[in-house]
Amino acid sequence: ATTYNNGAGAYSRKGDYDKAVNYYEKCLAIELKTLGPKHPDVAITYNNLGSAYEKKGTHDKAVGYYEKCLAIELETLDSDDPDLASSHYNVGKVYAKRKNKEKALEHLLKAKKIWFKKLGPEDPYTKNAQAMIDGLK
Repeated sequence: ATTYNNGAGAYSRKGDYDKAVNYYEKCLAIELKTLGPKHPDVAITYNNLGSAYEKKGTHDKAVGYYEKCLAIELETLDSDDPDLASSHYNVGKVYAKRKNKEKALEHLLKAKKIWFKKLGPEDPYTKNAQAMIDGLK
């Protein structure tokens, strides 16, 4: 799984998102079989698949994978974990691209709240979330 994940990352950095998706899917299949569906590594792979699909412009698939990542993190992380904020941000960002303002704001506000609490109002993550929120209003 690690080898496929590393290969996928290399293809993604090169801009070959089709090969990246293929390798991430192989990684995911192994992780699901060996680690189970709620493992943090599975969440990371779902996130990586979401990112690859987002970069391909396939927003329906991207949001689906980002939401799978988020679902695992909601069960396994503390409610104020910055990784959870990142997942909310990713989901919100794709909903914004899909012109679903309500869902985008829902997730972006959750991301901002966590980052504000954990990192402060001047942190770049907090500011970036606020900028996206402002752009949707």
